[in-house]
Order: sequence, then C-alpha cells, then structure tokens
Amino acid sequence: MTHFAQSDSALAARVFTAARRYVDWVDVSIVASEAYVSCAKECLMLSDSTGCANEDLRAAAAAYLHAVFTKGMDTGVKVKMIINMNAVDICAALQTICSARPDDFEEEFVTQVTYLAASIGTELLNANKMENITALGADLSSQASGLLHTVTPVILASINSKHERAVLATLPFLTSYISYVKSQPALMLTAQPALMGAFQALIARGAFPSDDDVDDLDWNDGSNALAAELAEDVFNLRAELNVQFRNIARLAPQLARDVVWQVLRTAIPSEGNGGNVRWQNVEAAVSAVYSLGEGADDAAVKPMSSAELVKATNGTGAVTDTPLGQLAISLIRRWGPNVGGVMRHRIVAPVFLETCVRYHVVLERDDVGLGIALGAFLDERGVRHIDPSVRSRACYLLSRFTRPLRCKLSDQTGPILSALSVPLTDAARDIGASQANVASVTIVGIQSRAMAEVGNDDRLYLFEAVGMILGADDVDKATQIEYLKQVARMLCEQIEQAVAGRADDNSVQLATRAIVAIGNISKGFSERTCVATRPGTGEIFRSCLEMTLKCLDVWPRNSSVRNRVTAFLHRMIELLGSSVTPYLAPVVDKLRRNAGAVELRETLVLFNQLLATYKTMLAPFVVDILPSLTSQVFSTVAREYAQASATAKGEIALNTESVREASDLERTWLTTTSALGSNGLLTLVFAGDNLQASTELRESMINRLMDAATSHSMVSVRKVALQSLKSFVEAWTADSSPEAPRTDTTALVRGPQQDIVPGFTQFVIERVCAECCIVPPLRGDLNLADAVSVTVLNESTAILSLAFARQREHIERVIARVVLPAILPRSSPEHVAAVAAEYARVCTLAKSQSSSKPMRALIDAVREEIANKGPVHGFAPKIARRGM
Repeated sequence: MTHFAQSDSALAARVFTAARRYVDWVDVSIVASEAYVSCAKECLMLSDSTGCANEDLRAAAAAYLHAVFTKGMDTGVKVKMIINMNAVDICAALQTICSARPDDFEEEFVTQVTYLAASIGTELLNANKMENITALGADLSSQASGLLHTVTPVILASINSKHERAVLATLPFLTSYISYVKSQPALMLTAQPALMGAFQALIARGAFPSDDDVDDLDWNDGSNALAAELAEDVFNLRAELNVQFRNIARLAPQLARDVVWQVLRTAIPSEGNGGNVRWQNVEAAVSAVYSLGEGADDAAVKPMSSAELVKATNGTGAVTDTPLGQLAISLIRRWGPNVGGVMRHRIVAPVFLETCVRYHVVLERDDVGLGIALGAFLDERGVRHIDPSVRSRACYLLSRFTRPLRCKLSDQTGPILSALSVPLTDAARDIGASQANVASVTIVGIQSRAMAEVGNDDRLYLFEAVGMILGADDVDKATQIEYLKQVARMLCEQIEQAVAGRADDNSVQLATRAIVAIGNISKGFSERTCVATRPGTGEIFRSCLEMTLKCLDVWPRNSSVRNRVTAFLHRMIELLGSSVTPYLAPVVDKLRRNAGAVELRETLVLFNQLLATYKTMLAPFVVDILPSLTSQVFSTVAREYAQASATAKGEIALNTESVREASDLERTWLTTTSALGSNGLLTLVFAGDNLQASTELRESMINRLMDAATSHSMVSVRKVALQSLKSFVEAWTADSSPEAPRTDTTALVRGPQQDIVPGFTQFVIERVCAECCIVPPLRGDLNLADAVSVTVLNESTAILSLAFARQREHIERVIARVVLPAILPRSSPEHVAAVAAEYARVCTLAKSQSSSKPMRALIDAVREEIANKGPVHGFAPKIARRGM
C-alpha cells in the first residue's frame, strides 16, 4: 500500500474503499493495527497542504478511519484507540489542510474529513456520559474530556465549509453536543465558546452567497430561474441550520441574543446612508432576529402574566423592555436611510415584513416602530414593490399584521386606505399575475403557503387587511361607511362589467376575484356590527350579495363561480343572520338549474348547511323548494343508473364515474332527509297545514328510504337511510305507553299521543320495523363481523326499541303473528312465541345498553335455525358491502 500510494494512487484508493467494507466484521486488532493505521495516515499526507496530493486517496483513507472509529466495541477500548492513534491530532491536521485552501479541495474529501472528525467527537461525547465515566476510570475519563473539548471546535469549523454535505455532516454531532451540555449544566461555562462559535457559524453559513460568487447573477431579478434555484438551495440549507439555531437559543438564550445583537450591529450601522451595506448581511441579520423569536420564552412573542412580565423586564412591565423586545425595536428603528436601497431588495423586504408580523406585540406599544413597520408595508418595500412575488407576499403579511393591531391602527384608517387605493384596484383586476403566490412561497424560506387554491391569489388578502381595519369598533362610523362603500362599489362594478362581458375569457376570473375580495373584507366585520350597532355596513354587504348572485344567472354550471358564490353566501349568513333568508330560495333554484349529479350534490350540501343554521325558521323555504329539488334528485339518480345499465347491457357498471357521482348524490339526499328530522322540520313541512299538499312528496321520500334501507348494496347507504327513517319514526309515531314517570335517564323521549300523519304509526310497526329492521339482518344482508355493518344493526335496533317503547302491544303482536311465522314456517308456535319474547326483551334492554351483543346473538341463533331447517322461499339475502 505504501508503494502504490506513491506510484498508483487510484489503485490504493480502491483498496481502502474495499477494506472499509470489511471493517464492521473483521477483528479490531486487524483493521486498527499499527500497520493499517500508519498506512492510512501516510495516505492522508498530513504534511502536504499544497493541494497536489491525490484527493481520492485521501478521501478513501479518511473514510476507512471513519469506519474504524465507528466500529462497535467497548467504550473504554474505543477511547484508548482514539488516544493511541492520535485521532484528534489527525482531525485537526486535516481540518487545517481544508481551511488553508478551501477552494482547492473537492466536496468528497472535505466531507469525509468532516465525517471522520464528527465520528470521533460523537464517540468522545458518549464516553463523557455519566454512565460511562465511572467505567472508564478517573484517568481515562479525564483524557476523554480533554480530547472532546479539543476536537469540538475542529468539528464545528466545518459549518463554514462551502460544501453543503460537509456542513450537514456536522449537525448530528452538534445536536448531541447540545444535549450533552444540557444534561450537565455545570459544563455551560466551559462549552460557551464552542456554542458561541457554532451559533455565529450557523448564521453566517445560512446567509446568501456574495454577488461575486456567481457570475452575471442578479439576485434582485425575480424572473431569473438561476437566482430562484439558488435561493431555494439557500433556504433549504437554512431550514436544517435553524434546527440547531433554535436548540442553542433555547439552551443559552442570553448567548444567542448577544450574537444576534453583534450580527445586527455589524450588518446595519446605526448611522450612515447605507451605501456600504451588503444585502446578504442584512438579510442574515433580520432572519436571525426572526428565528430567535420562534418558541422563545419572551413576552415579545409569548403571552405572559403580569408577574412574569415584570420579572422579565426588571420591574418595568413593558414588552419593549424584554430582551427580545429591545432587539426587535432596535432592528425596526434602524430600518431607514442607514439601510439604503437594501430595504427594497426582493429577498430582504419580505423577511423584514415577516419579522414585523412576528413582533407585533412589541410594535403595539411602540408608536415609532409601528409607524416604520406600517410604512414598509404600504410603500415600495411592501404592497407596491416592483417584484410581483414580493407584492403578493406583502399583501398576505399585511392581513396578518392588521388582525392583532386593528384597534391600534383605527386612528390611521384614512391614510392607510388612501395608500392602498391603487394596490387594491390592481389586486382585484390583475389576472395575469394571479399565480404570483406560487413564486412567493419560495422567495422567503420562513413562511407557509397562503391561498393555494386554484384561482386564488395572495394579493386578495389585501382586502382582508382592509376589512380588519374598517371592521374595528374604534373606527369612526362615518369613516367606516364611506370607505366600505368605496371598496364595495369598485368590486361590484367589476362584477357588473364581468357579467356584461360574459363572452370574454377573463370575465369569470374577474368576477370570482371580486367575490373572493368582498368575502375577505367581510372577515373583519361581526354580526353585531352589521346587524345591531352599525346596520349600514350590513346593507352594503347585502347589496354585494345581490350583485354576486347575478353571476349564477350567467355562469350556472361554472364550478369556480358556484363555489365562490356559495362560500360568499355562507359568509353572509354568518354576518347578516336572518336577513339573508329571502335570497336562499333563488340561490338554490339557480344552483340546481340544469345541474348534473355533481352540481346537484353541491346544492344539497348547501341546503343541509342552511337547515343546520336556520332550523325551524327555514320551514317556508323548505316547503317551497323541497318538492322540486327532491324530484330532480330522483330523476337524476334514475337517469344515471339507467344509462349505466344500458351501457353494461342490463347490469349496472358500478365502477364508472357517472355511477359514483349518482351514488354520492343519493347518499347526500339521504343525509338531507335525516337533517330535516334533526333540525325539527319534519312536522312543519309534511304535517299540519301542509299535510295534504305534501302527500305525494312524503310518500315518495319514505318509500325511497325504505328501498335504500332494505336492498341497497352499500352498507353505509343503509345506515344513513335508517337514520333518516328513525327521524320520521321519532317525530310521528304515536305513543300509547303509560305516562308513569321515567327515572331512567336513557329513556326514550315520549312521542305524540295520536298520529300526526294518519296511519303512520301502523305503517311503522307493520312495514318499517318488519321490512327494514328485522328481515334484512335475519336473511343475511349484513356481515356482523364488520364494524360498519354493526352500526347498521344498531340503527335498526334503535328503531325497534322506539317502537317497543311507544307501541309495545302492537309490535309484539306483529312480530309474533306475522313476521316470525313467515321467517320460521317450520317452527312450532311456542318456539316462535319464545323468539318474539326474546326480541321484546333485547329491544327493551337496548334503551339502556349501548352494546349490540344481545341482538347479534339473537340474530345468529335465528339464522342458524333457518339454515338447519332449510331455506325459506323468497328469503334470499340482499348483501350490503362497504364501497361500491
């Protein structure tokens, strides 16, 4: 090897690469022998710092030594090996070679050197754990501790390497080192220099490279693909570095703040015109201030009690006097002429705005700082920035900034909205840049995606910021009405123009952007403001609702328009309350007009949500709209199934898109019928004054429910159908039980004393209970080993329990004389009577027991009897399964 290291270094490198793979299972006395180690050290050529030595051979030798030092063995043996081989000196020499000529070495060699040093440091850390110190003995433990303090700065120096792999190789050791220091607080003073050096290196290495490092690259050009790619690389690396940044900041907060103070003072001088300021240094300093606030135990970013705040501020109790508060205010107050044009750099500007949002609690108590921050949001450093992605991000951040500070900003409503007049118009009308939010996600590495849905744009958050400011109770009423009218008029005119130019390809986008913008404005207002204290604002939003509904007349089948209008209607229901009800019937009518299965399902979802919101108040609306809506649902489902049957030559092809859509529509309609009952609308819609008029609708709905509950192939559909039937049974089944007081808290609610719908009680006992609740489980429709099928059985049992509670004699007679004799024709009358009695016992107990075991046991027994005595004619199972 010594010979080939000089004459054929490539061969020697291959030999070391092969030898490294055998280290794990060859005896340590061989792989760590003096001959092997001496040869490896010679191949490392520690005395050659000229860069002329073969790097592949050096890297292979370093990788071999790394494998030796990480080989599993006793801790004491490994520490002695590190000492005997002078491993720390080897690492220091290699690090010196790499640092002397950083541009002359390839990434592989530098990375292997880092891995070698990090592995030795990790082994020494393990040796210095409390559980190993005693086993090592005083002398060996002392040597291990000294070597650890020697090798730590050698390892951490690699954080400054230009090679990213080498940087990442140091981070696991740094994690272990921080945990080691944290576990032994007495070491904090000794470890402070290493921690400070690591913290400084983390900030410096996370900074953007110099303008001179890449030829002909303009970092301020957002359209440059290379700049975007390199910026993403920087942010990805910084995300890894920030993990250790936060770990050190939590372990030694004072040290972290001191380092960030130093970086901030170096990057941004307290005086000057900013001519010599480098944007990379400023961005790194601002990002460090931002990251320092993440999870910090400081009132500037974390709510504290009065006592905790007084303690944290040395008795002043002011948030601006906390350590982080002082740091944030110092940064924000420096954001002026001494920073120069760097303030408008497309990478620096959004980082500063992010920092202002994070430290908004401090700005709330510092008028000077608040003015500086607000100015940065409103001028060419924010929503007026020349770069579209920065403008987009600034709009989103401004909405977050104004939300907690809305009351503080209420006296500046006029100037703020005047400054936003042009950006508001651009945000509403500029369709060409609507995808700027996608680019803005990668422009700053310290934020999450905002509006990510198709057709949305982060710039529309600017309207939410306006709503937050205008909706504050501290804003003067006249000012509030005036500016709200101006913005609403602008957006309504845009919708009107889009509707008029319906043939234009951009018309839909213009209309939907305006609808989203109005909805965003409304987020700043409350129902109390719009209905009680300042109803004039409610009138403005009501007029906006009228305008948005016109879009459904022009684009009734456009999914984007339907979704935006529906979402805005929901928002107006929350905001304006019952005053919206006159618009509900026209909206539902427009949504279902010429609708397919998907659009009709969306209409039912809206209908269900309206039922849940207004409940019995919505009875006139339901009476008006439900017949036509139900008829349309039935015809649509039938048409889709008929087409699928025709395509499959008589068999319905269940795996087609149209059938899936029809099935979803059917399931949603079943949910609608259940919602009618749960919201107290059944009697109001189908009985009383509407009894005769609703006869056809009522019968068709109940028959549909019974068909689904008895024969549908999807077990989940049967469950919903039974839940819907239960709503009818609870509301209309007459109660003939004694009126003795019930002490059982789980007792069923008493029903009406007589039929609300003539003949319904008899129908429930003879048809619903028999055909939907007793027969399907007994004929084997359900797989009772399946949890969903058991829930169907539970719903059936619940209906039977209700029937036994209200009409015990009637249902006992029907079960004993009609249902069971048909199912068990070969059984004796006495046995049939015994089974009927068991049904009565189980259903009665079900009122107070949540377990389905008794009913399952009864069904299993009856099914076994049926199987033993032979099949019953016409009693073939109609299997219900999960899925289609």
